[in-house]
Amino acid sequence: MGDGVDVERTGRLTPASFAGIHDLPRLLERLHRRFLDVVRIELERLQSAHVTPVQGLMLLTIGDSSPTVQELIERGHYLGAAAAGNLRALVQAGLVQGPGPQDDRRSARLCLTEAGMALCRELRRVEMGHVLALARDGEGEADLLAAYRLLNRLEQSWADVIRADAIDAGPVLAGGEV
Repeated sequence: MGDGVDVERTGRLTPASFAGIHDLPRLLERLHRRFLDVVRIELERLQSAHVTPVQGLMLLTIGDSSPTVQELIERGHYLGAAAAGNLRALVQAGLVQGPGPQDDRRSARLCLTEAGMALCRELRRVEMGHVLALARDGEGEADLLAAYRLLNRLEQSWADVIRADAIDAGPVLAGGEV
């Protein structure tokens, strides 16, 4: 197949296919990069090339929910400094109403401006078109839903490992003392 995983026709992992499962994070990263390319293309078609793909995803993450900056970072898995720069650009572009100068920037609520809501609606419309193209028949829809559930379980599993490791490690003091 070329993707590093050889799953037999039965759909079950064999010892040979399981050995290649370490390629999964690489595949997920490649999918993410390709998705960002798709978002970039759609932003260009919408004549919004001044918005980067990551900023477009941030608009989708904000949507109607008015998250805090901290919630946005947690939901979208953006890095703190990069998120701040992208948010600043979205505020300057008039797409996001950000925290005022006196607000605690981490707890202040973000919301889309009219222009931000319009762009978000267009991105969602285009996104839905891509989803519908993938799920044209009942089997495609079932595969898409199964992949979504599986990836959520995988994320939860890895998050549980990280939490357990943090609990097992206990607090570390300066100088490496526990």
